[in-house]
Amino acid sequence: MTSAFQFAHARHWQINKLLDNCARQLHGPFTQSLGIVYITDALHDQFPAINNYLKDLTGIQHWVGTVGMGIIGGGTEYYDEPAIAVMLCDFDEKDFLVLPALINNLEPYVTQTESWHLSNHATHGLVHGDPHNPLLQTLIQQLHKHTNKTQFVGGLSSSRESTPQVSDTLTIGGLSGVLFSDNIPIITNLTQGCTPIGPVHKVTESERNQIASLDNEPALSIFKNDIGEVLARNIQSTAGYIFAGISTDSETPDDYMIRQITGIDENSQMFAIGDYIKQGQQLMFCRRDGNTAQQDMMRMLEDVKQQLHSTPRGGIYISCIGRGEKQFGNHSEEVTMIHNTLGEFPLIGFYANGEIFNGNLYGFTGILMLFE
Repeated sequence: MTSAFQFAHARHWQINKLLDNCARQLHGPFTQSLGIVYITDALHDQFPAINNYLKDLTGIQHWVGTVGMGIIGGGTEYYDEPAIAVMLCDFDEKDFLVLPALINNLEPYVTQTESWHLSNHATHGLVHGDPHNPLLQTLIQQLHKHTNKTQFVGGLSSSRESTPQVSDTLTIGGLSGVLFSDNIPIITNLTQGCTPIGPVHKVTESERNQIASLDNEPALSIFKNDIGEVLARNIQSTAGYIFAGISTDSETPDDYMIRQITGIDENSQMFAIGDYIKQGQQLMFCRRDGNTAQQDMMRMLEDVKQQLHSTPRGGIYISCIGRGEKQFGNHSEEVTMIHNTLGEFPLIGFYANGEIFNGNLYGFTGILMLFE
């Protein structure tokens, strides 16, 4: 190993002062090999200049990162203001590989990474995706499969403007990030922002995103039964409170992907969700609740704590833009829970428009990656 991880985070409405604030927190000579950077969307058009500045300041040529409507630096969450969070990682250069931007297919990945894979086994990856790419979910699944089920952690860029990423160079529109070999010890886990409120059901009749029957019963009838009589009387009141949880193929217990319920038809006894679903898939209904989100956050952190041998050298936390201040409060409570449980260590991240874990795309989820 060379020097330790370093990190910096700052806010300022003047870009020069913002960068100076970051620079004062970083100490050379810089012998780290990989930089990770997240910026708030107020700086979306400044990303090229920010990337160049960080490369010139540190001499580090390998960078990954993206933009978020909120970002994380240490124990602070930044929203609605220009802010930057940076982490410098001291990996051996042979133990990681920055991915080429994947827009339409995996061809750039296959052709540009073959030699690295001959001498390395990628166990984990950090990836960022553009939510405007209609092929993104397919790309995530294909990449997961092609890498022999590498454990990917990541999220979709969130921005009220453009959604740039950096993957050594600036890119937009696809999937990018970095792979880590098994020489880098990493722990990952996820926490859900919703809690199941009923049993798991089998989808027995569906078309595209519309579900007609569950367990061979009218889908809406099952829905009303699970949510209870009070909510069923005013079914429109469930919007933003009750969601569909689609079971995954993961070996992790209770792993499910949250999808919004986008339409209800009383006449046909059907409902629609924000994703395609096939007959035979499993589905449960979930409640979004601040208290249960905090409980599951603590469950995840205690599980991670049991796996750690010491305080992490650094970490990435990617959470849904619907969590953070909207679910935990406006005093950085979500990331405070991480430090209170795991200790003080370099931590950065961003609030995403969808979260990536292994080969699946999640919502209302917090995903943690720790470097031991």
